[in-house]
Amino acid sequence: MIACSDKTEDTTKAESENAAFNEPDTDSDKDIVEEETKEEPDDNELSEGPLLEVGQWLHEDDGTKVTLTAIDSGERILDLDPIIMTIQDVKLMDREGGEFEGSFIQVSYEIENTSNEQIMFNGIDVITTDAKQQIEVSSEDVSGDYIPNQYHGEVKQDGFILVPYKEDIKSIKLITSDVWDGEKPDKFHDSVTEEISFD
Repeated sequence: MIACSDKTEDTTKAESENAAFNEPDTDSDKDIVEEETKEEPDDNELSEGPLLEVGQWLHEDDGTKVTLTAIDSGERILDLDPIIMTIQDVKLMDREGGEFEGSFIQVSYEIENTSNEQIMFNGIDVITTDAKQQIEVSSEDVSGDYIPNQYHGEVKQDGFILVPYKEDIKSIKLITSDVWDGEKPDKFHDSVTEEISFD
């Protein structure tokens, strides 16, 4: 009986040691899971603007995710004497998760009155796309610095417009307003059209 008892004790001890050896290390496993589920940093994410390369994105204060899908950063100078309008860049952007979702065109520009006269000029009046959409630009679409429609003497104003578009586009046309004398019905310059292509 004693010999049998010794054998049973040895077997029980071996089984206990094997169980301890094979028991999962919960802390180690937890670390592995955390490493696997941890997201890799996105090189395209910016903490603040401006967005300058296609694919870059950021979150606005209200949580809206804004992604740059196309850009034309070539500066274009439109001579509408006595108005000089400089198109600084044109961007296509997708907005997700906020109050205003969808695809948008953003045009940044500067307007300068080079004369001493009071001039009437509305900036960009219409945008058309190669998808046959026509977008009427209103004062509500103007952001940034205030863009007046009357320029009193030699002044400059910066700003940008932001308007939605519906379909995939590869090019747009920016159509300005005419330039008028602000005090009498004399036209200084006709509207001009500038085409922007996104390659």
